[in-house]
Amino acid sequence: MPGAVYFVYVLFSVVFQKRWGDFLYRVLDWNQIFRTLGISGLVLVVLPPLVHLFVYAIIALRVRIGDQVRISTVEEQKEGASIEHTSRCGARA
Repeated sequence: MPGAVYFVYVLFSVVFQKRWGDFLYRVLDWNQIFRTLGISGLVLVVLPPLVHLFVYAIIALRVRIGDQVRISTVEEQKEGASIEHTSRCGARA
């Protein structure tokens, strides 16, 4: 879906430049068609996977941190329970 939105934007920039004779951004100057097509193609093909990789890395880091927090919390609860159990058993004896 983001690719479709970008494609529509590129078409809009072509129509805008042909109609009003000015480009939206210097990079989207359709008078230099091969350079503009190359840059647009790179943005369409290379940028989305890089963004997905970045988001995946953030999520993986968040999951790893969450696992570490959960593990340390469970270990602390187990230690607390064994200390309570030992003190209760010692009090009864």
